[in-house]
Amino acid sequence: EEIVDAEPDIIVVQTWGGGIPTITAEELEEHIIWQQLEAVKEGRIYFIEGDLISRFGPRILQGLEQMARIIHPELFD
Repeated sequence: EEIVDAEPDIIVVQTWGGGIPTITAEELEEHIIWQQLEAVKEGRIYFIEGDLISRFGPRILQGLEQMARIIHPELFD
């Protein structure tokens, strides 16, 4: 309910184990709760490698750049 109430503009899902998503975009689109979200209806579901955003170290900068590209792609054209 909190996610539905927040009505996110985008949804970012982190992947595990070599980029394998814990859930697919199709699974999110089929879930009755997630179907209510504009981000899901409009296909604004993005995946990012979990190692880039969940572990401390130099790779976190790569994760931040990927997140920035997802959130504000117009800044990278």
